[in-house]
Amino acid sequence: MSRTYFLKVLEHMPQDILKPSLVTTAIETNQYALWLEAAQLTGHPWHHDPQITWVDCSPSPSPQGIFSARFGKDEAQERVAWVKSQVLAGKAPRLWMCGPSQQPDNLETILEQHGFVRRSETSGMALDLTLLEDDEAPPAGVEIHPVDRTNLTAWARVVGEGLFRCDEERADAFAAVIGALLDRQRVTAYLAYWQGEPASASMVYFAEGVAGIYYVATRPDFRSHGLGRAVTRAPLLQARKSGTPAAILHATESGARVYRKLGFQAYSLLGRYWLVED
Repeated sequence: MSRTYFLKVLEHMPQDILKPSLVTTAIETNQYALWLEAAQLTGHPWHHDPQITWVDCSPSPSPQGIFSARFGKDEAQERVAWVKSQVLAGKAPRLWMCGPSQQPDNLETILEQHGFVRRSETSGMALDLTLLEDDEAPPAGVEIHPVDRTNLTAWARVVGEGLFRCDEERADAFAAVIGALLDRQRVTAYLAYWQGEPASASMVYFAEGVAGIYYVATRPDFRSHGLGRAVTRAPLLQARKSGTPAAILHATESGARVYRKLGFQAYSLLGRYWLVED
């Protein structure tokens, strides 16, 4: 997603839906809480201190990344260099997540100076759940069910194929990570079946005062049937019923178009940097 496109979206965003400063922060901290909890529950490598956090749940394709940077301006160069040394030593992943809550303000410039390259961007979006429409049935032939141990592998393979484009072995590793989270009350995953076939997936994570929507994916053979919208609405309805005021998610440019039709608005631009230096 280009900065130009994102700024154009912001120009048309109503400013009175949710308090932008709180939502912008929650868009990041909800995901960071999810990722750290996943690593801690499953025993994968993680690091957390007041200045920086990272997790690496590989061979699962997610979660893995460096995030939540809180560096003072005078120490930022030194701290980024230290994190880089941990990456090169195999102790931290190569992906660095950046957003407006990161410090200092010029962190992205410093990352580029140390060999991190901006590979992709997502839009941080939020929805005031009081605005979610009630009456909308799933498309004909679609059934949506919560995920438990009986359909967890099928759910993970849908996400693996539709979102991560990974093989079944890595998808099964992803299932093991999410399975640990399913034992927690603040996580619910959903699997949509198209004429009995597992076709589309989503997950909600409750933290930081919002409902985070993650891992929305549809297998390529089942796209253009309204499955993505239906499987996203399921956790949104759950969140509203629970009294949660807002939902957040991270969207690609193509995904943002779908989410805007559900009422989501863009609040921030999130960069993903990758260390390419050997």
